[in-house]
Amino acid sequence: MGGQRKTLLFVSGDPGGISSLAPVIETCESFADITLWLHADSLAAYSPRHPQLTSLDINALRAFAPDLVITGTSMAPDSDDKRAVRLANEAGIPSIAFVDFWSNYRERFADAAGKLHFPDFIAAVDDAACGEMAALGFPEEKLLPIGPLRLEGLPKPNPDRKGILFISQCLEEAYGGREACRQRLGYCPEDAFRCLQAAHIPDMPLAVRFHPREKPFPLPAGVEDWSDGEASAALARAELVAGMTGSMLLDAYFMRLPVVSIQPGMVGPGNQREDALMLSRRGFIPRLGSTEELQEALPGLLAASPAIAPELASWSDGKAVARFVTLIRRQLA
Repeated sequence: MGGQRKTLLFVSGDPGGISSLAPVIETCESFADITLWLHADSLAAYSPRHPQLTSLDINALRAFAPDLVITGTSMAPDSDDKRAVRLANEAGIPSIAFVDFWSNYRERFADAAGKLHFPDFIAAVDDAACGEMAALGFPEEKLLPIGPLRLEGLPKPNPDRKGILFISQCLEEAYGGREACRQRLGYCPEDAFRCLQAAHIPDMPLAVRFHPREKPFPLPAGVEDWSDGEASAALARAELVAGMTGSMLLDAYFMRLPVVSIQPGMVGPGNQREDALMLSRRGFIPRLGSTEELQEALPGLLAASPAIAPELASWSDGKAVARFVTLIRRQLA
């Protein structure tokens, strides 16, 4: 390497992507110069201290000529992550994309016409995600299990935490509207929240955290909005975390908070929809679909002392970032 520092371009199209990549960026600062391209939504989860690329197009990328492009993965057909991978391929610049969740694999790499654009390597949360992508026809030589990056550095829950926090998501925006969302999943975020609200324990505070890209639904009187501030800080304030399928439920689980997935309409006779949340799909947390189920389950969940399942203990080994950085260093050598 001749003593010359290499240049890395990190690209994120949503808050989840930058939340995962942030500890990698911090580690790479010691041996590389960092430049960012962050979608405005990513700024809700990360305060950059590095220069940002002025534009994300082929001319700008060729002029900047980073040694490596590193991206998150987003579902939107025109996401910045996908554009960065496509442009890097066109410019002959190596790239790595990180898949931070066990769902929507093709959507993370497909353009508006459905054509898949792959980076040089796809780093994923675990072997299961790699296997599921391989089963979809992803090139196996590109797939590498790294671990859940976002789990490193999670705060401890506050000792005086109180209330139930519902984590909403931009599902309607992702699927093209409320009815399209219901058709695809069986529910929309407000449906899931209303189930929780109806089952809510009297005198127990209830709060909602909306996704930065989401159009918030109206909140009833007395329900607090915890959308401001860092996501992990909001989790640390809660006694119990409820949601649908988002990454924040994974964070809450590894913070050893009681967690429940609410997916009304997702299950039922003749229903072939697949649960996108690995934790509930594999039985590590409950997945409930009705107010009645929640009313029965909430007291026990609030009284529980959650523990991480032995099968998932290796995920919190504290080495995922180091594995990702090793992959980056190999590409720069």
